[in-house]
Amino acid sequence: MVQEIDRGLERATEIIKEIDFPTLPLYLQMIQKEMSHPFPSFPKIAGLVSQDMALTAKLLRTVNSVAFKTKSHIDNVLQALTVLGLENFYTSVLAESLRSALENHALSADNFAVIWQHSTEIARACKFLAELISKSVDCGVQVNANHAYLAGLFHDCGIPVMAARFPDYERSAQEATATGETLTAMESRLFTTDHSILCYLIGKMWKLPDSVVFAMYGHESEDLGYCGETENRELGTILRWAESSVYTITEKKHCFLGEIVDPLVLTDMLRAELGIDELVAQEMQLKLKQEFL
Repeated sequence: MVQEIDRGLERATEIIKEIDFPTLPLYLQMIQKEMSHPFPSFPKIAGLVSQDMALTAKLLRTVNSVAFKTKSHIDNVLQALTVLGLENFYTSVLAESLRSALENHALSADNFAVIWQHSTEIARACKFLAELISKSVDCGVQVNANHAYLAGLFHDCGIPVMAARFPDYERSAQEATATGETLTAMESRLFTTDHSILCYLIGKMWKLPDSVVFAMYGHESEDLGYCGETENRELGTILRWAESSVYTITEKKHCFLGEIVDPLVLTDMLRAELGIDELVAQEMQLKLKQEFL
């Protein structure tokens, strides 16, 4: 098992180098540096983003969408930063930057649209569940909702990278689905790695929090051993729960949408990692369904 993981990491590292996947953009590095100050300058941060007109347009379109539920129309980057708050704003900029990086890789437009919509849905579900859990008196667990959102958003970012490196990847994924083979099993068989390992490496390249990076590693598996520490396991559990819940709510089927955890295994996972019993889990999932519908 350890040798397989090592081989997968080695091959994933080679793939990222072979397609020259971008590291964390300079403006995001500069924003991170400014955010580390005791009193970050909002005008300076807004100015860094505003230099990129395409990014600014995408960001304003996103923050004015229904998903953000802002009370008034946001007209500029500084206003977006003020309304959203620093951490939510950074997460939004990071999301748009990731999308731009992934759009440049060789996945068909239709399939990319499916994956991006799926990723944003899982991100929303992760954040919503993290907030419910943190507020619940039954759990006693505090989960960073922005970290949960990032785990959902980045959890399939390895798929466009696989497609960029291997021209027959999309066809192979469709054939695997037709024969009942899982996406990660096909990836490991044909390419000696899988997209969750690429997610882990991209997360590290883009300086995501450790809990996010380890939650994504092996996220298609029912084994939380990949996650390591308690905080990582909690986030990894939420990611798996969000995927299972969104599949159930939306009933979407696609060769790139991966596997879901067996319901009995998920029930045990929620109880062991988050202290959530089956009744509380059902109540939270109902609230999530109401949020999505």
